[in-house]
Amino acid sequence: MINKSILATAIVAPVLVGYLLLQIEYSFFSVSGGASRTLQKEAEKVLISLEEPKEAESFIEADIGDLEVLFQVAKNIYGSEPRNKEYAKLVDLSIAENKPGFAFVVAENVYGSADRNEQYYKIVQACLKLEKYTLALAVANKIYGSTERNKVYSEVIEAGIRKRNSQVASQPEPSNTTSSSLVEAKL
Repeated sequence: MINKSILATAIVAPVLVGYLLLQIEYSFFSVSGGASRTLQKEAEKVLISLEEPKEAESFIEADIGDLEVLFQVAKNIYGSEPRNKEYAKLVDLSIAENKPGFAFVVAENVYGSADRNEQYYKIVQACLKLEKYTLALAVANKIYGSTERNKVYSEVIEAGIRKRNSQVASQPEPSNTTSSSLVEAKL
């Protein structure tokens, strides 16, 4: 019997104690299915409370005052004549906002060479006022018909001559006072 009690105390008791400790550890540190769902719901509540409230309208509503949005709307108009009228309005609005480059993009979509040339001519005039000569020449290159294109080229040349003359007139003439002061210094 003594052997059995020694065997029970030396082998069985530590195994039982180890098993009990493992069960206790497992119950403390493992999360059951219901508990994990509860913790997940609580975490989601915390995240939702930290996020800023967002309005669904802010993601859908476009800025209708933006030129690009208006241009996209005008592209959807059925029929070239009503669409060209809206394009003309957008060209005028772009020019009024000193955006002749955007007006050029809009004018390229106008159907019919006569209507398109009319818009191009307005853009060239705006470019010359804003002194955007490179853009004026790019628009002039798109004008259909050599007579109209030559007329615009001559206007660009005249504007360039006026600018050059104003630059030459605004430059002070070189004075001879520096050379006379050098002569006096040598004496």
